[in-house]
Amino acid sequence: MSDVEDMEGKSQGFLLSYEARRVIEDILKSKDIDGSGDVDLDELEECLSAVGFQASFEDLKFLTKHLDKNGDGKLQIKEIIDQLDVINLHAEYGVELMAAFKKFDQNGDGYIRYPQMLKILTGKGPHQMEVADARKLLNDLAKSYDTDRDGKFSYSEFVKIFMSDKLPK
Repeated sequence: MSDVEDMEGKSQGFLLSYEARRVIEDILKSKDIDGSGDVDLDELEECLSAVGFQASFEDLKFLTKHLDKNGDGKLQIKEIIDQLDVINLHAEYGVELMAAFKKFDQNGDGYIRYPQMLKILTGKGPHQMEVADARKLLNDLAKSYDTDRDGKFSYSEFVKIFMSDKLPK
C-alpha cells in the first residue's frame, strides 16, 4: 500500500473547543519573542514544537509561504490557529502532500488553478476522467473547498480536498 493510499480516509482535521483554542493561542503568544503578533521561522518552529508538531526547515518555509492568508510574507498567530487542522495533517503527511501539491501546481506559483487541475484530472493515466466528469468534479470541489472564491486552490484548500474522498482513487 502506498503512502497516499495510507492517507485515504484519514481525519480531515479536528475541531478545537473554545478553551483549547485559547490555550493554544496563549502558548503561541508566549513563543512570539518580539511580541509583534507575527511569527518568523524561528518563532514558528518554537510555536509548532510547543503544540506538539516537529517540522523540518523545509516544512517551516513551505508552511510560511502557503499558510500566509493575508500575503504579507509572515504568519500571524491567528493564521496558525485558524489552520491547525492543515498543520496537523502536514505534520503527519507533509512529504506526500507537498509532492502532490507540486504536481498540481505546475507553474509553481503556490496555487492550483482550475485549468491546471482539469488538465491533471483528464490527462493520461490510471485515473483519467472524461472532461465533462472532471468539470463537474472541479465545480463541486470549488463550491466546497475554494473558501475565498478566488478561482484557485491554496495549499490549505488542497490539503482538505486531498484528505477528503472527493478525488478519484
